[in-house]
Amino acid sequence: MAEIVSVGVRRAARDDSCLFSAVRAAVGDDDEAPRRRRCCARAETPADALRRRCADYVGARPKRFDEAALGMPNAAYRRWIARRKNWGGEVELVALSELLRVDIAVWSPFRSDEALVYRSPEGARGLVHLLYSGTHYDALVGRTAGGATVSLFPAGGDAAAEARIKAHLAGAIARAAAGREGATAR
Repeated sequence: MAEIVSVGVRRAARDDSCLFSAVRAAVGDDDEAPRRRRCCARAETPADALRRRCADYVGARPKRFDEAALGMPNAAYRRWIARRKNWGGEVELVALSELLRVDIAVWSPFRSDEALVYRSPEGARGLVHLLYSGTHYDALVGRTAGGATVSLFPAGGDAAAEARIKAHLAGAIARAAAGREGATAR
């Protein structure tokens, strides 16, 4: 991996699908195109498509995602999370990590020294860094010396590279928490 020289925040829309938007932006997941809707209904967005895939993944694993884990029966949960107005959280992070075979590191300005990492049990193809404010998720992205944007970091990379990424992420988190626009990358 090329050396990361800066890290910034790729902002997700401030809607109830920010987790799905941030993960999709980081992973670049194009496995399934959004579905077209009939007549006057709003077209499905890429975040909606990932939300639907997540709901299907959870629904297809009722033993793994049972009522005790979901707080409601699996079928009811699947219908609930499929609706745009419902936020994603811990269950969806677990499911997305497994579904997309990525590790997901969630950083918070309240705990900037360490990320909470959701690990893919199948062997991750990469590592996604998200910033969580307490009510909103954004993707953290790196920029190489050559100007390339990196949003899917190597999983289990060498310790020196991980230390540099963490140092840059801590700075990006501090800037984002302070509300400076300098933390934004596109």
